[in-house]
Amino acid sequence: MMRGQRLLGAFVFLGALTAGSMSARAEAPPPELLKKLAEQDARVTQLMKEGAYTLTTKTEHLDRAGKVESVEHRIVKSKLVDGQQRQELVQATKDGKDISAEVRKKLEERQKKRDSGGEKGFSFESPFAKELQASYRFTLGQPVGPLLAKVLFEPVEPKTPAVVAGEAVVDLEAGEVVSMSFAPTKPPPHADRVDLKVEFTPCALIGGRVLSKMHVDGEGSLLFIRHRVVSTTVLSDFSR
Repeated sequence: MMRGQRLLGAFVFLGALTAGSMSARAEAPPPELLKKLAEQDARVTQLMKEGAYTLTTKTEHLDRAGKVESVEHRIVKSKLVDGQQRQELVQATKDGKDISAEVRKKLEERQKKRDSGGEKGFSFESPFAKELQASYRFTLGQPVGPLLAKVLFEPVEPKTPAVVAGEAVVDLEAGEVVSMSFAPTKPPPHADRVDLKVEFTPCALIGGRVLSKMHVDGEGSLLFIRHRVVSTTVLSDFSR
């Protein structure tokens, strides 16, 4: 029996067991599945660090009532330069007006701060990364479609901004994440909440699914002004 078929059989059995008994004990994913998810994360991470790709972002700024106040669009090229991933702004607009020069200057200043260690920024690492799996508690969820099932995750250790909790939709046959919805267990500074969803689509370049879309919905206060930002970034044109 093929590896993917064995994983599928385990999930089908789990689904039947859970459906037949509401008191069924929560089960952890098979070690083989977690291993394959870690391998996918390693492939994606390597491509993001060493490859070239385009990021197309739409960001909406909303008021207290949820009304859109302004809309920004950015196109950025990211590639490896002198051993480090560098981003080059292609174009930026705000409410239809070109603001490329202004945004390019801010990005360059931010890059200098990061190079000197003065600005870390908000980031997260996948709970399925090999070195992080021991820090999480994973639980199998119900099947959500043919060859698809949910895997829930939550941190074992105390809350920190770098730790997330949520759920992933997993391709059981390929052993890959299709999508993942999550939030930091402790929001970053000035944020009351940050909800994220990422999607992965097949990419021949790495022979599997790669990060293709990121959606961020954040809300918080700064200087007593309530603010909400909704941003969607599409990744494309991957190459090495």
